[in-house]
This record gives sequence, structure tokens and C-alpha cells, in this order.
Amino acid sequence: MERREFLTGSSTVALASIAGCMGGGGDEFDLTIEQIENWPPEEYEDSINIFNWSTEWVDDVLPAFQEEYPGIENSIQDSYNNPGQFYSQIQTDHQWDNLGSTGVYTKRMMDNDLSHGLPVDILDNWEEVDDMFVEATEEHYMQDGLVYGIPDTAVIMPVIEYNEDYFDEPPTSIDVFWDEEYENEMMFWDRDYLMVEMASMYLGYDDFQDPDDWDEVREALEEQRDLNRNYYQDHDTAQSLLASGDAIVAPVPLSRAVQGHMELNDSLNYSIPDEGTLYSIDQQVVPKGAPHEVAGAMFAEFSLSETSAQISYSSNYSRTTRQNADEIIADYYDDPEDAEFAQWDDDWDLRARGPYTEDELSQIADIYTEVMGA
Repeated sequence: MERREFLTGSSTVALASIAGCMGGGGDEFDLTIEQIENWPPEEYEDSINIFNWSTEWVDDVLPAFQEEYPGIENSIQDSYNNPGQFYSQIQTDHQWDNLGSTGVYTKRMMDNDLSHGLPVDILDNWEEVDDMFVEATEEHYMQDGLVYGIPDTAVIMPVIEYNEDYFDEPPTSIDVFWDEEYENEMMFWDRDYLMVEMASMYLGYDDFQDPDDWDEVREALEEQRDLNRNYYQDHDTAQSLLASGDAIVAPVPLSRAVQGHMELNDSLNYSIPDEGTLYSIDQQVVPKGAPHEVAGAMFAEFSLSETSAQISYSSNYSRTTRQNADEIIADYYDDPEDAEFAQWDDDWDLRARGPYTEDELSQIADIYTEVMGA
């Protein structure tokens, strides 16, 4: 099914304006998130500024959001490759009302009073979120009944993506990234905490996020470094290299492995590591200092809607946290085998990625600097 056909063909994407919810507070608008008692708010600003990793999703979901909430007519959008980019910006005066975040940075913002808590008990779409993601959110990202990151999508990372044309057997162990047979044919993900987690998998540690020996992790990453063709941050570049055979194996998010297989080369496949792997919840966050904080909160809530979930999958293969995630994926594909390729399997060894403390992040940053600077 074509992407646009999926977006326009489903009856659930039909939008209805909400009566009485007229925006445009302008200079006189003074409602804050803390003052919201009912959902949706009866008043809200006329603008929203969004900083997100997925330009495709924002481009498609923003018009749907604006149709749902008439009056929010003005917007600014920008994207990032690494969440550290938005984290540095929001610590001073900034223009952002809504951030596409990851658990690590959502927790940092919450702990450092850089984000607003949202009243999920009144949000219309909160009851649609799968229990596994509600429980993880309440455990790590809730204080005093307020949630500091709305869990809109979930992603397994890393998986082992490989080009079948260059392997007799699928690589199923994270050890492949320490295998000299593939020297200069592999890529490694350039994100500090993921590098530490993969080294912990390789070393056989039970807890991928809390290594038994941090020095041993550093040494393993230094050993691995010399085998790489390159490190990568840009996922599109990584997928192009794998599809062309310029690189043949890399650790990636599951959503990107699916994208590469569906759009670039059907010889691209993936394995869940024998060691197990982690899944993260991506979140929508309203930062402190947002010039249009109510609109930012409304966009975060809208990210849980059926409309947003469908757009999220059709734009970048991101799995929703909604209870009907598998149905949304199945509806997207004409071929059931394609849907099966993209859906999560109950037999996979998956572990929830929890947030890191500031001390752990500092230790991770030190290892990263030593490994990459050596």
C-alpha cells in the first residue's frame, strides 16, 4: 500500500474539529498547563514550535493536529540527529514548545526541572496506551501524579541489521561487531550510552545498563573501534551503505532495519541478539520556558491518537505505544509477510531501557571521550 493511500484511506484518520476550542490567545493568553482541569483545553495559543528527530512525522501530523485544533495556525519546526542537541538549547532561553525525546533525556529534564509535568488522568488518549508502556512511564517518568514524557512510540535498539548477500548464516550475536572477519565492513552506532550497552552485551554482563567493570567496557570499545568502517549518527546514510554493500552489518533501531528492507534492498534483514536487547520509549515533552506551553501539551497528547499512530508508522516505521499497534502495522501492508517482518515477536528477549543517573551519564561520557579521542 502506498504511504499516502494509507493516510487518506483509513476511516479512522477522519478528523473533527472540537467545538468551543478556539485558539489565538495572543499577548493576553495566560492559561498554564498547571491550570488545565478538563481536556481538551477550551483556550490555547495560536502557535506551536516543535523540535523532533522525525521531520517526516511532524510534516504529516502537524496539519492533522491543526485541523483538530483550529486556531493553531503558526508553527516552527526543526530536527536533530542527537537528543543532546535539544538538551543544550533548553537550558537557556529557547523557542521550543514540544520536544521529541528519549527516555535518557526525558529523565534528565525531569530531574533538573527542565520540563512540565502533564496531567495524564484527564488526557483523552491515555487509556489507549499499552499497559507495558504505562507501567514503565509511571515507574520512571511520573512525579506527584504528573507524567514528564508522553510515551508515543517504542523502539527496539539495537538489532543486528545485515545484508544477506554477504552472510552464509544470519549473524545472531553481538559478537559480530568484534569479529575480525568483518573488519572495515561493519559500522557502529555513534551514541555514547548505546556503545556502553553493546559492550556490556558482548562481555556477557547480566545488566546491560550497569556494567560489572567499567574499565573492561572501555577496553572492549577500544578493541571494537579499530574494526569499524565508520561510526554513524545519520540513519539514512547508514541504511544506504548497508543497501549498497559498502557496509554489511550494523547495530540499528528495528524501525530503521524495517525501512531499509522495505524501501532500499530486500536483502537487508535483522536479528535480535542472542544476548537479548533493549527497547526504549520515545516521548513527547513540554520544556520549561516554552512560549506556547498549552499548545505543546496538546500536541503531546495528540501524539497518542490513532491518527498520529498511523502517520508515525507510515512516515518512518515507528511502532506506536497504543494497544492496537499490531493492527496498525497489519493494516499498512498488503502482504502479511511484510507485516510479520515488522511486528514484535513475543519470543524475543526484550528488556526495558531505564533512565540513567547523572553520575552514570558522566561515566559513560568519560568512556566515550576516551574511546573516540584515542
